[in-house]
Amino acid sequence: MFKWLLLSIALNIVLIFIILQQHNTNQPHRQVVVPEKPHQIVNQLPVVPPANQPLAQLPVNEQYATNTRTPVTRQNAQWQTLEALAQAGDWPAIQVPLQEYLRRFPNDLTALFLEAQWVFFTQSPIEGISAMYRLLTASDDNQLNQQIQTFIQTYTQSRISRLIRDQDWQALALFSEPLFTLQPESRAYIRALAMAYAYLDLPSAMENTLASLPYDDTLAQYIRQLWQARYQPPNENASVKERTDNPPFDIIALQSQAQQFLVPIQFADRAVLLLLDTGASTTALTTQALAQIPDTQRTYLRDIDVKTANGIVRTALYRVKETRFGQQQLNDIEVIELPENEGNTVGFDGLLGMNILSKYDFILDQDAGLLELKRLR
Repeated sequence: MFKWLLLSIALNIVLIFIILQQHNTNQPHRQVVVPEKPHQIVNQLPVVPPANQPLAQLPVNEQYATNTRTPVTRQNAQWQTLEALAQAGDWPAIQVPLQEYLRRFPNDLTALFLEAQWVFFTQSPIEGISAMYRLLTASDDNQLNQQIQTFIQTYTQSRISRLIRDQDWQALALFSEPLFTLQPESRAYIRALAMAYAYLDLPSAMENTLASLPYDDTLAQYIRQLWQARYQPPNENASVKERTDNPPFDIIALQSQAQQFLVPIQFADRAVLLLLDTGASTTALTTQALAQIPDTQRTYLRDIDVKTANGIVRTALYRVKETRFGQQQLNDIEVIELPENEGNTVGFDGLLGMNILSKYDFILDQDAGLLELKRLR
């Protein structure tokens, strides 16, 4: 009897064990996988605010859209911090907050422009400019595109002008080669690279750079003229004056002011800046600029009437004996005294008119800030 009782208990225990096992196998199976290298999955995690940070301090932009062509209106503390750092020029400090902002808004083109500037100032100028050119192709925001183009033009023109002034042709070639690759149609980059090759006596590389221009293009002929003047013997049939004065092609670097261009020019020994004005028939100088030309170089002719925005006014006409316009030597140029109260002349000394410009075929390259001249025969 006792044996049968023990056997019954044992069977009941086995039965309970089997039931429990079946119950466990019906539960969903969960497997925990631990990555071998935690950093492999960090970038896949969603961006969430820290538990102790209120949402009001996070970037909030109700008008934000994922379309890269949609401008963003920014009204948050994080963006204001980025703007303040950029205005202060503290580019090393901007890296971390900018990265955090771009995680939140990866398609914000203005923030991407800020990132390109950070690359420009802290990593590589050429890489920064390359990123800016890519942004230009992705943006339909005219205001932003103008800011990007202004940044590129201001830096590249300044750098190219300094290298040309220093006659550092090797450095000019190294700087302009990647720019030319980025924008092979840019006359500014063609000029810089071809000029560097010309002075380094690399005529084949020079011609390859000029290949996109017509053979008789003013810029192409100007660069060839530079190479020939240095590395080819002069034409023995030409007079000494013809070989040294008034080259047939010339390029003058301009200064920009409020979306207008100022041209350096010299009357006798007086260097002035004149506002380029193709609507002015005669070159005009302010009273102050005119007074500084020596009497031996300046001859009063007569008073004349001139048409201005304020109507007809009477002013004095002079003849200047010697004028230097780029590499061009001009004689007996007529100028008028700019009537007072005829526009704001702050920052320049008068107007460059068509009585000088009409002596040349000229191209105003606004992007490069250059005035290209071809002397008329």
